[in-house]
Amino acid sequence: MAALLDELQPAVALALGDDRSDAEAFAILRRAREQGRIVGLALAVQAHAEAPPEVAAAAEGCCPRLRKRPAS
Repeated sequence: MAALLDELQPAVALALGDDRSDAEAFAILRRAREQGRIVGLALAVQAHAEAPPEVAAAAEGCCPRLRKRPAS
């Protein structure tokens, strides 16, 4: 995440994640936001029941597991 932010220098970033490495990326995004370098949002995705709790704790919000839509 840090290398991407440094290289691309985006004005806005949205990060989605469901594992420990994503929690680390969320922290990098938060620091860049606190430094005024970017407008960003980190969302934890509860893709499976075993999602580490630190992912949701590191994010600004959490998306619940999405139900599969029935085939039409």
